[in-house]
Amino acid sequence: MILIKLILIVLIILAGVFSYAHWMESRYRLVRMPDELLYATTKDGWKLALSRYLPKGKRKKTPIICCHGLAGNHFGFDFTDSASVTKALTEEGYDVFLLDLRGAGWSEKPRRLSPFRYDWRFEDHVYFDAPAAINKVLEITGAQKVHWIGHSMGGMIAYALSQTDIADKIASFTAIDSPATFDQYKKIASLQGILRIFPVLHVRFISLLGTPFFMGKEGFFNKVSGAIDIEPGMGPYFIVNFNENVPMTLIQQFADWIRNNQVSGSDGKNYIEGLEKIDKPFLFTSGDEDFTAVPASVRFAYDKCGSKDKKLLTFGKASGSVGPYGHLTPLIGKNAAKEVYPLLVSWLNAH
Repeated sequence: MILIKLILIVLIILAGVFSYAHWMESRYRLVRMPDELLYATTKDGWKLALSRYLPKGKRKKTPIICCHGLAGNHFGFDFTDSASVTKALTEEGYDVFLLDLRGAGWSEKPRRLSPFRYDWRFEDHVYFDAPAAINKVLEITGAQKVHWIGHSMGGMIAYALSQTDIADKIASFTAIDSPATFDQYKKIASLQGILRIFPVLHVRFISLLGTPFFMGKEGFFNKVSGAIDIEPGMGPYFIVNFNENVPMTLIQQFADWIRNNQVSGSDGKNYIEGLEKIDKPFLFTSGDEDFTAVPASVRFAYDKCGSKDKKLLTFGKASGSVGPYGHLTPLIGKNAAKEVYPLLVSWLNAH
């Protein structure tokens, strides 16, 4: 009888937890639709979503692909009307495509009866996802090249793409707060042993449960997540809409990078060392209070980059910005439209 009561209590608690998560999702879900929703199919069979936003006014000849980071999705580039990199780019005349990598956003996700699993690695994004998206955009637009804008891991994908054959189809690269070294993570690297027991890190569900921590003034959790200096009241919308589940295979790969302090594929290729050989235009950005991609880590990539046409933009109070810049502030910060977007547009216009 006691066992039955305990089981019932557990079931009631679980039902309450899942109901609460569902309520949070429905309460703070953003509904922002693109002009077109297109799909590209990778060589290994994944359907990737490309949210297309058509240019306003005179069209620029080179379209743009924006790629999110680890555990993220396309919402980072189109959060609100006042915090939207996409809006700034389309108003300048660019044809913009927001890419959801495999398992993220509106792209195909592993399901119970699906042949796909949470087992991909970084190089799957580099050699399958990115080329599929680039070729699809070129096919649709008739353009010869694209601009690649990546945030966090999306910029790290740019580091790797710049050293592949697909780089011939890219006019310029932009890496927004994308780390190249990992000293800042040494203290948490030991957690990888615990994480190995899970096939997937359920970031989305955990985020939904953590929504109350983002409802008040910005605090510890905003700093850790990088969502600092955003519009008041937008914290819950960020935490509910931005986060996606991550396969443990990818987490383990990042843990290996932290331990070895290098970004490399399963074949051992070091993508950071390879930056010395590239000659493509490359823009880097960093934020003063970014704990994910600390300024020194971004500076390391900038210094390694062999391109003669490269630029590093730093944001934060010490650099003349109105407020501090965390990992997501360049995308969704309340001052990003005035301080970040114009510089990004200026760079793209020059290339």
